[in-house]
Amino acid sequence: MLNSENKILAGLSHLGIFFGFLGIIAVLVIYIIQREKSRFVAHHAKQALGYQLIIALFKQLVGLAGFSFIGFTSGFMRGMYLWQGLSIWGLFSLVILIYAVVASIKAFSGESFKYVLIGDFIDRI
Repeated sequence: MLNSENKILAGLSHLGIFFGFLGIIAVLVIYIIQREKSRFVAHHAKQALGYQLIIALFKQLVGLAGFSFIGFTSGFMRGMYLWQGLSIWGLFSLVILIYAVVASIKAFSGESFKYVLIGDFIDRI
């Protein structure tokens, strides 16, 4: 049976993305504790954990590549590329957070949710 505690834990799992590394640890703890107790919470925590880990890795790789590229430019172009990169980075981060909020709303409502492109992969792990 799906109770309000399960919905809250499932929803909070997705919102862990707002807390960076601490959020990843919190979601991992929720998953470990709830995987035998609630299939619903375990599903959402696993999806959230996979999403947060993939996003963290992707951001590190893109950030490293972007700053490496900027390091090879000089003068005015460096400043222009830096501002463009930061603008795109900010927009990308906003979309990532909004998507996690949508997932949390689904969980708080008691609905199942899978992240597009990666949800099936996360389920197979």
